[in-house]
Amino acid sequence: MCMPVYLRVLYLLVVFPFLVNAQKKEGLVVKYTFNDAKVLNEAGADEAKAYGVSWSEDRFGNAHSACYLQGNADSYLNLGSDSKLKPSEPVYKGTGFDNNPILYTRAAAGDDFNDAYVITYHYNLRKLCCNTTLSENNATHLFPTTVSYLRQWYHVVITYDNKYLSLYINGVLEGKAAKKFRSEFLEGDSVLIGMHYGTKNKRFFQGSVDDIYIFNRVISPSEIKELYNAPNPNRVATIFKWIFYCFGVIVFVLIILWIIRWRTNKALKIEKEKNQLKNNWYEQENRVLTAQMDPHFIFNALNTIQQFIIIQDNEKAQLYLTKFSRLLRMILESNVKDHVTLKEEIEIVTQYLQIESLRFNNVFAYTISIEKTINPDIIHIPRFLIQPFVENAIWHGLLPKEGEKQVSLSFEYRDENALFCVIEDNGVGRKEDTASAEKNRSLAINFIQQRLQLMSKIYKENYDLSIIDKLDDRGNNTGTKIILTIPILKM
Repeated sequence: MCMPVYLRVLYLLVVFPFLVNAQKKEGLVVKYTFNDAKVLNEAGADEAKAYGVSWSEDRFGNAHSACYLQGNADSYLNLGSDSKLKPSEPVYKGTGFDNNPILYTRAAAGDDFNDAYVITYHYNLRKLCCNTTLSENNATHLFPTTVSYLRQWYHVVITYDNKYLSLYINGVLEGKAAKKFRSEFLEGDSVLIGMHYGTKNKRFFQGSVDDIYIFNRVISPSEIKELYNAPNPNRVATIFKWIFYCFGVIVFVLIILWIIRWRTNKALKIEKEKNQLKNNWYEQENRVLTAQMDPHFIFNALNTIQQFIIIQDNEKAQLYLTKFSRLLRMILESNVKDHVTLKEEIEIVTQYLQIESLRFNNVFAYTISIEKTINPDIIHIPRFLIQPFVENAIWHGLLPKEGEKQVSLSFEYRDENALFCVIEDNGVGRKEDTASAEKNRSLAINFIQQRLQLMSKIYKENYDLSIIDKLDDRGNNTGTKIILTIPILKM
């Protein structure tokens, strides 16, 4: 005889489900999965009766897939009294022994020494336990060595025959004891879930029951492990849901790109009526914006999200998707401005660093430091000045390098009218960069230098760029250092 069980203990509640298994098992006589809020025996025609229950999420997060018991005499499951059920956070309400019943059926009438097979939660010891009893001198009890904490799911299995009683928790054998008597059952008595109701002992169970399995044979340890490792029955639906979300993101990104292009073209059309100098400036800004919103970056990000979904790392997929969407929104909002605050520029760079770090499995470290006297909320600078240098540092400096990878970004006052922004990495340096990569890197730097020259003429301030190749005592490359002089815009 075997009963696989999945138990979750909540704060001041005990939550108990039996384990789900998608395959048909030999000897399976009872199977309740409670999916779609149904009390249906999928292994036979007999049905349980549910009293005073509601429906909750199962251990996989599927809604309306677990049966919640309220912890009183009016809330329990009755599996019936059929002979095939009997083959040879604590609720302190009630009276009798210090156990809250999870599964209970009797061997004889009365209140004493008549537990045919029982699974309970001992709320003083904070342990799950099981026992089987024939008489005062024929009783076997098992307790695990470890405490069962609240607010957790536990997979619990008891097996017994005429010789032994065994208790498994989360697929591991916690105890095995000699039984040495043949089990008997009270004729006509039901198997109850969540209730022990008698003259001396009145206890009730509060929590969620999910997936009740009862076999008419003792299943093996390997079968128990298989039950414990059973996957989410709705995993296919979950994958399709993420694919749908990903498709929605692609549509959202395409709309954003269309809006960006439309707004950029509109701005360029208006500026064409002004002097040629300002027109050239906006053309350079458009090139930088195009580089910032490179389709390769967008589709690489979406591919990364897809990979997380395929390996079912939903937590990372959701985190990456959140950060990626936020970056797109910040870029879109800043696109309508000629300048941003230093705080906004740093937020864009920080979000970009977090996305790239997550994408490349945190292979590089980064730091951002701001001089204490700087107030980034009130300092205004031209937009999209810093991110291209950070991108170059990661792609052309750090990723080709073996070993420790670091990039740092710092801001300090040059004087009251300008800032020094220093971007420094310990990468391979420009001399070790490949020819094609160096060409792309130089092209991006050239766009930025032209833009800085135009801004210097427009604002009558000195926007300066210094690129320093870092070398050790032997002349080997140890990275690149960028010093960017940024005048503070007068608002």
